[in-house]
Amino acid sequence: VKGSRTGEVLLQLGPKYSSASMGPVERSNRSLHGQVRALIIVLEKQFQVTITAEHPIMPWVMQHASYLLNHFEVHDDGHTAHFHLRGKEYKGVIVCFCEEVFYKDSSLTQAKREARWDTALWLTKSRTSDSHVLGPADKHFMARTIRRKPLESRFNKAMFEAFTATPWGKRGEV
Repeated sequence: VKGSRTGEVLLQLGPKYSSASMGPVERSNRSLHGQVRALIIVLEKQFQVTITAEHPIMPWVMQHASYLLNHFEVHDDGHTAHFHLRGKEYKGVIVCFCEEVFYKDSSLTQAKREARWDTALWLTKSRTSDSHVLGPADKHFMARTIRRKPLESRFNKAMFEAFTATPWGKRGEV
């Protein structure tokens, strides 16, 4: 952070054992923990599973919770963190966390009769390119184009249970 700033960076320490002096930081932590809890509750309900801290989906829960807060949480001034960074509100499309979606696979041949779409779990959006981050089983990758499945088939328990990819793990190409 210090290297990317043009002005002087001042390190400010709060008094020991005084969470009140760190109010904004504590409030951000509270918001993040609340968003993580909400995502876990939805996953447990949709897939009828128990999600522990060791579950492979947890790093993605944390990443997506952060994404949601940065793009959609409205602050006291009436704007989101995305607005403060980019100068405009976020207008991108997202779907439910861990929803099974169709994605356009650019690596598939473009023969007229062959399928150009495959399925994967929707994990979050990329912070840099606004592409969709998807995960089939043991890897993750980004795709520009997705389509939602019919409502009754959006949550695939078998695909969710087979998912083991981590944000720092193997990346695929699409």
